[in-house]
Amino acid sequence: MHDKLLNNVKTFALAGGSGTRLMPLTDMYAKPAVPFLGVYVIFDFVMWSLYYSGLRNIGVLVQKNAVSLTEHIAAVFPRRPGGGVYLQTLCPEGRCGRHVFSGTADAVWQHIHHAAGYDTVMIVSGDHIYKADFSVFERFHREHDADLSVMAITVPVEDAKAFGVIDVDADNKIVDFVEKPAHPKEVHGNPGQAFCSMGVYCFKKKVLKQYLDQDALDQDSSHDFGRDIVPKMIADGKKVYAFPFSETKIDGELPYWRDVGSIKAYWEEHQNFCSDNPLLNLYSDGFRLPPRDYMAAPSKFGSGTKNSSSILNSLVPSGCIIVDSYLLYTTLGVRVTVREGCKVVMSIIPSQVIIDHHCSLHKTIIVSDPYLRSHQRVLLPANMEIGFDHDLDRKRGFTVTEEGITVVPFTWFKRNKLIVSGKH
Repeated sequence: MHDKLLNNVKTFALAGGSGTRLMPLTDMYAKPAVPFLGVYVIFDFVMWSLYYSGLRNIGVLVQKNAVSLTEHIAAVFPRRPGGGVYLQTLCPEGRCGRHVFSGTADAVWQHIHHAAGYDTVMIVSGDHIYKADFSVFERFHREHDADLSVMAITVPVEDAKAFGVIDVDADNKIVDFVEKPAHPKEVHGNPGQAFCSMGVYCFKKKVLKQYLDQDALDQDSSHDFGRDIVPKMIADGKKVYAFPFSETKIDGELPYWRDVGSIKAYWEEHQNFCSDNPLLNLYSDGFRLPPRDYMAAPSKFGSGTKNSSSILNSLVPSGCIIVDSYLLYTTLGVRVTVREGCKVVMSIIPSQVIIDHHCSLHKTIIVSDPYLRSHQRVLLPANMEIGFDHDLDRKRGFTVTEEGITVVPFTWFKRNKLIVSGKH
């Protein structure tokens, strides 16, 4: 990707969201620390996109379940050759008596002193799936001498109600910005599409500090970039531009961005990566994501008594043992055991889970504990059927979405004393 370091840019990654739409996945995990594709967490995609873009001075603004993310970062992210880190995790500091982040703008304001000596501040969402070259975004910001640049993407107008919707002139200068409008405005000449903010910003540092200081004293503000800072800057006539995300090509490939902030979106993205031709290429030499758990033993596929194991369109990392079972469009974490006679379809199973004999799972997500010790396993008892009788699943205390996705919370395993010790 980018071979020149952007030493004049301080980056803040917003990673303190509550993740209510992903519950119970976020009961014990910070939203960016939720496991993804078996060997990653959501934040890995943000972290490595920033790193490969030449950004090294990164502050990660954490809040809920922060330890689950800080421990992962410490284990995975590279350190400076001479010592020290490229990336710091930053908690609320209690400025003005605020002991939590009261909004995205407040989170950055509480730590804006970390940007001393930098000309530019970039702010990114820490809970999305990215493959992007942010150096192209920084260059656009610099070439336009912008006070603020907003990374933007076109989305179907019916989905735009969840975003900040942008209207631009012929030079991509933003003339109107409405956060989560009831009736999104369509793109000129592109009916059915709206131009939307991705929650990724590039500011002149002096301008950002000025507006953050003003906002911090405004008791009527929600202290949010989309609701408060961006509209105020546009109203004040500042130079605010929209940067088309489609211009951040990497190794000749289109960039990639997905919001996986709901159970539906999270499950659908796993199905995408299990498909024959996923939209994001994880096997590119120019964009490698080193996983955390790469020291496990090789996976093993046993024959059992029927010699009929079948694993199709599924992601199976190291340390797994699968015996005489059927997997289709399923993602496993590290060190998962699937015992004889199981059928697991369109499901997501995290690390250190044992699925006992003759279980059947359909569109099921199992939630684990980020603090399991290496010798511990989460046991799904033999003969369990999940994802077929939704009324029964709800009575068990499972979450069932409108799309028929069943989520088994870790509390169910704990309540039923299904945290076990020992071998596979």
